Amino acid sequence: MDDAIKKMRHVFYEFIKWIKILFSRRADSMKILVGGAIAAVLGILGIFVWFSDFLGLVKGAFPAMLMLGGALAIYIGFDELKDSWKSDPVEEVVPAVKEEEDPAKYKQEIDELKKEIETLKQTENPTSADSQKK
Repeated sequence: MDDAIKKMRHVFYEFIKWIKILFSRRADSMKILVGGAIAAVLGILGIFVWFSDFLGLVKGAFPAMLMLGGALAIYIGFDELKDSWKSDPVEEVVPAVKEEEDPAKYKQEIDELKKEIETLKQTENPTSADSQKK
């Protein structure tokens, strides 16, 4: 294990040396691209070398990320709820409930609408009504 750590330190120090060389001069896009590619390759190699340690880190960080994400979601939800309480009074949110609804009134309205539909059908298509009677 100590040899692997020494090798990785050496690689890390070489990487830092190359980064200093690349960015000590005028930094143009090609140097940044090369530096990014080297960093990505070293990151992948580091994951392969210390895969079990990487998994331990992920296992340890996952619950913490879930807790922080949940706390953030609770905070945002509470903040939006608080804003809605300020903007909408309770009277607007809860509709007024009528004490006694009369079902006969609705039945009468339905019958009137049915009669109106029938009269509209007859005035729209008088020829189709005559052809259906024959």
